[in-house]
Amino acid sequence: MTTQAEPAEAGTGTGPSDRAAQGGFGDALREWRVRRRVSQLELATRAGTTQRHVSFVESGRSVPGRAMVVRLAEALKVPLRERNARLLAMSYAPAYQESHFGDPQLSAGRTALERVMEAHLPYPAVIIDRRGDLVSRNDAFDALTEGVANCWVMGVLYRAGRSVSGWSVRWERRILCRMRDLDRVGLVGQVD
Repeated sequence: MTTQAEPAEAGTGTGPSDRAAQGGFGDALREWRVRRRVSQLELATRAGTTQRHVSFVESGRSVPGRAMVVRLAEALKVPLRERNARLLAMSYAPAYQESHFGDPQLSAGRTALERVMEAHLPYPAVIIDRRGDLVSRNDAFDALTEGVANCWVMGVLYRAGRSVSGWSVRWERRILCRMRDLDRVGLVGQVD
């Protein structure tokens, strides 16, 4: 038995399966546009499209192509990882290569950061990635934290990073998880 494809909804040009494939791009686009305080018309001008098309994309009435997703994201200066995530959610290939701190392509930047950390000696210095994970540290940091429970070290980094927006919630969760782990093995009293 042959089945027919689901017909497009009247007047929209997209069927329900197309909307599901959109992966919430319209909502994310609206969120980024509002966050950047950009009108639909201004976004359309920046991205080289019409205000009507931006409105249709935001409402889910239109599914943008890969190139349009990239242009809209570039116009709003969306971070590259978020752009890739949106492209993947819409079943498009990522447009930007993700690099890790240890990648050979980043050797010049890594060398510069290591020199900055060495220049901080005898004071401790750390490099923390966007998720709040410790990526690198200098010898003074190692000497300072030698023999100290990881939970205490994380608490120090938490307090130091509070001024950076968004870190406090992540660090608080990590510290609470570490405290629970230490509590299970009976080390919480030793951390205080």
